[in-house]
Amino acid sequence: MTTAAFTALAPHIGRALAEVKNTHCAPPTYRPADALTGHMTCPRCQSRLNYTVSAEGVTSGRCVAARCIRWSNQ
Repeated sequence: MTTAAFTALAPHIGRALAEVKNTHCAPPTYRPADALTGHMTCPRCQSRLNYTVSAEGVTSGRCVAARCIRWSNQ
C-alpha cells in the first residue's frame, strides 16, 4: 500500500478502533470479561465492519468491502 493510500485510510481506522476500544475496553480493566465478536457501520464506506476483541483487550477488525479499512492486534 502506498503512503497516500494509507494516509487516506488512517483517520477511518483510528475512528473505528477508538469506537471498539471505548465500547468494550473501558476502564478500570481495559478489557472485556470474555472474548467477543461484533460488527458496526464502517466509518469510511458505511458497509459492515466486523471486529473481534480478545479477553486481553486486543482488537482486530475488517470491513466487508474490498480495499477498505482493516487492522489487527491493536
